[in-house]
Amino acid sequence: MIRTGLFSILLLSRLVCAAQDGATPTYSVHGTVVNAQTNQPTARAEVILNQDYAVLTGSEGRFAFDQIPAGEYQVSVGRPGYISIGNFMGGNFGRGIRHPLQPQQIRVGPNMPELTFRLAPSASIRGQLSLSSSDSADGIRITVLQRQVWNGRPRWEPAGFAATDSDGIFHVGDLAPGRYMLFTEGSLDRPGLAAGRDAATWGYPPVYYPGVTDAASAGVLTLGAGQTAEADFTLTRQAFYTLIAQVRGGDSGIRAGFQILDAGGRFTNMPAGYDPREEVVRASVPNGSWILQGQRFGPGPSRQEHAVGRTAFQVANGPVHIAIAVVPIPLLQMTIRREFTAKAEAQSQPAIMGIRGVGGPQVNFQLDNAEPFAQGGMISAPQFDPNADPSAETTTGTVDAMPGRYWVEANSWNETYVSSVSSGGVDLATNPLTISPDSSNAPIEVVLRNDVGTINVQINGQASGESGADAGSSVGEVPHIYIYAIPLYATASSNIQPNLGANGQFQIPNLPPGSYRVVACDSDQELEFHTAEGLAAWAGKGQVVTVEPGGTASVQVDVLHMEPQP
Repeated sequence: MIRTGLFSILLLSRLVCAAQDGATPTYSVHGTVVNAQTNQPTARAEVILNQDYAVLTGSEGRFAFDQIPAGEYQVSVGRPGYISIGNFMGGNFGRGIRHPLQPQQIRVGPNMPELTFRLAPSASIRGQLSLSSSDSADGIRITVLQRQVWNGRPRWEPAGFAATDSDGIFHVGDLAPGRYMLFTEGSLDRPGLAAGRDAATWGYPPVYYPGVTDAASAGVLTLGAGQTAEADFTLTRQAFYTLIAQVRGGDSGIRAGFQILDAGGRFTNMPAGYDPREEVVRASVPNGSWILQGQRFGPGPSRQEHAVGRTAFQVANGPVHIAIAVVPIPLLQMTIRREFTAKAEAQSQPAIMGIRGVGGPQVNFQLDNAEPFAQGGMISAPQFDPNADPSAETTTGTVDAMPGRYWVEANSWNETYVSSVSSGGVDLATNPLTISPDSSNAPIEVVLRNDVGTINVQINGQASGESGADAGSSVGEVPHIYIYAIPLYATASSNIQPNLGANGQFQIPNLPPGSYRVVACDSDQELEFHTAEGLAAWAGKGQVVTVEPGGTASVQVDVLHMEPQP
């Protein structure tokens, strides 16, 4: 019995050893998190490995993961009060940052080196609102707007919110470096609307820091990492006068809503009440230039069942009586013409579109509000006959959109590109599209081509297949390289995405013919490529190359180290 037991133990031991010999080797992943400005250790920072392992740094900023199998991992690092690396939900992820910093890629293996992650402290804005009266400044809502680049053009988008305390003090933290403006919402002494049709009430109009009503005259706060800006300003109590707007057009009903916007198109939070029996909108509005905007909703989900209206008006020391026409959302005619070469004709036919269950050429059609301070844009899916021949030279359809001025962003795929977009002879690659509420809108004409080209990019100092200075089998941090082909010609395309990777050689396919500035950066960049100012920022960087129709161009570039820009 003893011998049998001993034999069993030896056999089990050998089986365990054999299993261990065939197991994936594991290693220790360790390092330090430091403040990017002071280089001091950062305690209680969370380090996340592939969303599977997480640990907090100690008082010396140290972290360690034991028994991590060999392979590649994504590391996210964050702590409240710092700009996070990767998806760290406990910090400022998504606040003041359109694109959060990419996770750091690492390769785990033998002789794993010490890792160091540098967190930049976030910025903040604090200040005090004073009132011209003896009223309490408690609870006044403040919106923080950040200058961001959307589809190649600058816009001012909400990046944070705050409410004042009883002393009028406010604070907004966890902001990324950048340029900011402050906007207060309007408030009345007495909630609700004016008591009489022509009676005035009092309150505080919506203003931009440092106390102006025009967004173009607002003060801009420029913040670097870890900086705090002071923004004190005063709200002046003013008379609010009665606005009465007669609603015209459409069927009467209660499913309608109206808003008061400032002259730049931003919501003011000044209430506008709608009486469906009288078909009248009433509001209390201070002196200045304003916009009344309304929507009336149909019984079904289709946007063609909705009606919209917008009208500008002025208030000058007295009540205002206006009319607003609420009409069905305009339906624009669209023609898509294919000017395809014989090359890969069968493969280049646009597939059937799957958006909203309609068919037609695959064209993304996005409208961005052309007013830089206004809110919102829209994605309008062109609607085509689902039974139309996808190989036809010309396809006609429709697209709906709210009245207004928009920059057109038109993209296609499947080895095709939008060669031109126009309406009524107006080139929409360089001019905004104006949509009127009536039927006077000219058709939108889109030309698709398939003679796309390619750019091959070689990173100087790296052989093909290398990662950083070492071969692809090296361990430790894997440097990201972001390669952009910036168009140097007018285009309606917004599809300028980085080619992300770590190899020494890259390929950028499916490019429209034209000239490009090719740059390689060590961090993700916001490209303001639709403006002369934005293109000038990249002058002299990278290399300029021309892509011929259906051709391939080659270029060699250095990796640019990009310092964070406010």
